[in-house]
Amino acid sequence: MSEAVTHFKDLCSPIWNLYSVRSLLYWDQQVLMPSGGGGARANQIAALEKVCHGMLTDTKFKDSLQRAEEAAGEDIDKRYLRSARRAYDLASKLPSRLVEERARATSLAVEAWVEAKKNNDFKHFLPHLRTVFDLTREVAEHKGYAEHPYDALIDEYEPGMTTKKIDSLFGGILPPLVQLVQGIAAARPISRKILQQPFGFEGQHEFSRYLLEQIGFDFNRGRLDQSAHPFCASSTSSDVRMTDRLDEWLVTMSIFGSLHEGGHGLYEQGYPAEWNSTPLGGGCSLGIHESQSRMWENFVGRSLPFWKAHFPKMRSIFPQQLWGYGPEDMFRAVNYVEPSFIRVEADEVTYTLHIVMRYELERDMITKALDPADLPDAWNEKMQKTLGVRPPTDALGCLQDIHWSDGLIGYFPTYSIGNVVAAQLWNKIGKDLPDLESEITRGNNLGLLDWLRKNLHRYGSSVLPEEAIFEATGGEELDHRPFVDYLWDKFSRLYEIQRP
Repeated sequence: MSEAVTHFKDLCSPIWNLYSVRSLLYWDQQVLMPSGGGGARANQIAALEKVCHGMLTDTKFKDSLQRAEEAAGEDIDKRYLRSARRAYDLASKLPSRLVEERARATSLAVEAWVEAKKNNDFKHFLPHLRTVFDLTREVAEHKGYAEHPYDALIDEYEPGMTTKKIDSLFGGILPPLVQLVQGIAAARPISRKILQQPFGFEGQHEFSRYLLEQIGFDFNRGRLDQSAHPFCASSTSSDVRMTDRLDEWLVTMSIFGSLHEGGHGLYEQGYPAEWNSTPLGGGCSLGIHESQSRMWENFVGRSLPFWKAHFPKMRSIFPQQLWGYGPEDMFRAVNYVEPSFIRVEADEVTYTLHIVMRYELERDMITKALDPADLPDAWNEKMQKTLGVRPPTDALGCLQDIHWSDGLIGYFPTYSIGNVVAAQLWNKIGKDLPDLESEITRGNNLGLLDWLRKNLHRYGSSVLPEEAIFEATGGEELDHRPFVDYLWDKFSRLYEIQRP
């Protein structure tokens, strides 16, 4: 390694260590911080963002980066520098004042959102929502874009993605998806009686932790807590913190919330420890990240082999509720399809419809085609049109997600990208691991995890998303068709319907 590269890495180390501290502050705010600490925490996070931004955009950093790029010889150093260059280019476009102001505004907005959701009080959240979108719109203008301001935002989470590409992706998914929803609606419903009863919180937490251990999550390097909205916050691969949400009458929320965040957690625990607090740590994009969470949540967690393996454990925790039931009953119940209000509780088939409506709403608020004050009505109308249901309250409607309060605008499409990538990976995994179904039935998920470690996790953010897909699938580009085929194959058999 050249002296120039070594010197540059020394400059990077404190910056990415401070970003790790920021992740811990965010986790603490959602899990442990007393309710009165919001204002002080907002100032702390804003100050930290300002310091990091100043260090990242300093002339000394820029000059050292350029010298390192000229001297780099090893491929891994070039990848390190590519990630650092992207971070510098994005940061250098934003004034320090905007970075600090947005960090403070989103921290305060999260606190306001928690209170607004709890009290079903959109008016309490509205000024914060307006501020976040105003500042995010300003971010888009500073970053610049070729065709649409939303392009500048989604690129932050999914490098290379654009509004036009998202529209094309959804254009390929929605027609066959709508046909499937219509076919299921006309079919004989499957029973979910097994789930329509109370399950205690202590038992839910025990079972969620058990499942995370079974899929390979290392609790020596992570933990599971509760929060208003499930999330995964990783400071390093050795400190990965997840949360879930418990509801006595909705045990699937904790089960699939934990598996979803567990997929994120496994990805974060899978890159080399020496990449901690460097530009190479973490995942290469949010779409690739979501492919891991959606795979473990749905492709694995909602499969019959999975429930054959783990239903006995659940029945031992909840013997009264599950007496007389078997794994097939649970498998069918967790694949019940019905349009619903809450995205994180949605079934596999209707989930993408939730994503499409959020994408359209936030895109319109960025272009000012929709005023934030009109969001509740616009949300309800779009949900009625898209899913055929109308939320009775804003808490069940436009206040249900944390993302906009947190400034994660441009994030929602990555959930659908994740579904698509998960299906492509699943096809390749099936070819490489022909005994996978039998292994999952026996409760052995480590073969699958090992495949993911070797073919995806170990690369961290040293690759671009299109490179990750190409390498892991054996030469494919992003393609919605395997996802559509997966849904039709699974649910046409469950509901005994024919694909047109």
